[in-house]
Amino acid sequence: CMRRQHLDHLALDQGRVDVHDDQALGPAVQPGRLHGHVDTGSSGLGRELGAEHLLLGGMLAILGLEMRNGRQSDGFALALLSVAAAAAAALWLYATGFQGAPFPDHFSVDQAAALPKAVLLALALPVLLISRDDFAETPYYTLVLASLYGACLVISSDSFPTLFLGIESMSLPVSALVV
Repeated sequence: CMRRQHLDHLALDQGRVDVHDDQALGPAVQPGRLHGHVDTGSSGLGRELGAEHLLLGGMLAILGLEMRNGRQSDGFALALLSVAAAAAAALWLYATGFQGAPFPDHFSVDQAAALPKAVLLALALPVLLISRDDFAETPYYTLVLASLYGACLVISSDSFPTLFLGIESMSLPVSALVV
């Protein structure tokens, strides 16, 4: 029995496992009473990304409409509605002083980011109105929404990868619009 115990310790020593027999295992202790609430840490994700979600929803609605019809359609109304709603959401975040970081150290929303988003999106509204007659039944509106999405991402970025992703999301649709 002593020899087996010695071999077991030898095997554990070779595997770099440190076991002490003299340490008593205490009973499991619960640090506090459970209250039944589970905090996932993403309770404000809808609010924090409100402007971005509305732009993304507009893009998906325009693409869905085109897929349903089987041809490119005029997405002016959907684009105008989603940009106006995104501008209102960003302005609301600014007015309420909302602060949050849905992706800590990568993406955050505060008053310093919400106001530029609101201004950018508000200035995009006249651009959409002016270009209404020139770009009917083209991918123009989807590309404009995608570019605005990237610009909003750049404004709220807190890290280089997020900044890079935002710049790419903003510039690729613009290059497609130019071609």
